[in-house]
Amino acid sequence: RNNKNNTVIRELNIKSVTGEDENYQITMAPLLDTTYQQTGIITMIRNITDETKVRSSRDHFIQTVTHELRTPLTSIIGFLDIILKETFGDLNSKQREFITITQHNSHYLKKLLSDLLELSRIHSGQIELNQSFFSINSLIDHVMNYQNPSIQRRNNQVSIQLPDGNIKFYGDFNKLMHVVTNLVINANKHTSNGAIEICVNQTNTFTSFIIKDSGSGLTKRQKQQLIHALELRSNYNYFSYDGLGLELAIVKELVHIHNGQVLVESEEEEGSIFTLMLPHTSNHYQQTNSDNEINQQNHHIAS
Repeated sequence: RNNKNNTVIRELNIKSVTGEDENYQITMAPLLDTTYQQTGIITMIRNITDETKVRSSRDHFIQTVTHELRTPLTSIIGFLDIILKETFGDLNSKQREFITITQHNSHYLKKLLSDLLELSRIHSGQIELNQSFFSINSLIDHVMNYQNPSIQRRNNQVSIQLPDGNIKFYGDFNKLMHVVTNLVINANKHTSNGAIEICVNQTNTFTSFIIKDSGSGLTKRQKQQLIHALELRSNYNYFSYDGLGLELAIVKELVHIHNGQVLVESEEEEGSIFTLMLPHTSNHYQQTNSDNEINQQNHHIAS
């Protein structure tokens, strides 16, 4: 009843006549006539027991391997930090340069492992949203504080366009910061001596984030593959296409958890544009109306 115009997908665990657990995927979609009026509902029920077992084994393997790799990597990063502090001897300029690069790549590898673990949690249904109202200006500030050193290393210039005032959004701050961070990382990775633009817009129904770069862009074939991989119900294998990568796989999943959409435009040698469309919830409307009432009261008092 709450999703009359959308397809609803649910997974259920049901015991068979022999007492064994079986998993089913139930898909319900509106049946529309030629004038796009709903005349009924189409329901498809599919047994996914075998798929679920394979997925569970894969996710368990990924989580185990990820934890095993993070332990020695943390030690490597710790010793690199000690060397760079020159506690046990001075470094010449070339040694410092090489160790700094190694340290940067080690941190990036650690982030990739975290992304892989996050992706595994999402697919196994272990992720939950911690939603609240937050400042979009604050989110952008957090992202740039972390990413500015990497952007400077590639000699890229960043421009940020935000609406006037401190606009807010109702969602999971940490997960959406992860999304924007990954898009900035992706833009910076494919751009050198260029420009990265971050633009935020807000209407009554949507908040959009636009990340544009002047980098290498995508070929026509790569763009088609990427658009297909970013579709909401695509079962695309992330690792079969090198251009998607873990960063964009995480972006897709976390945006879709917020009922949003990821759009991409790209031309070879002309850069890429990623657009996030995040719909507002009823909580957003309630808070917006409440803020408007408070502003009107304050204006009345001031008058």
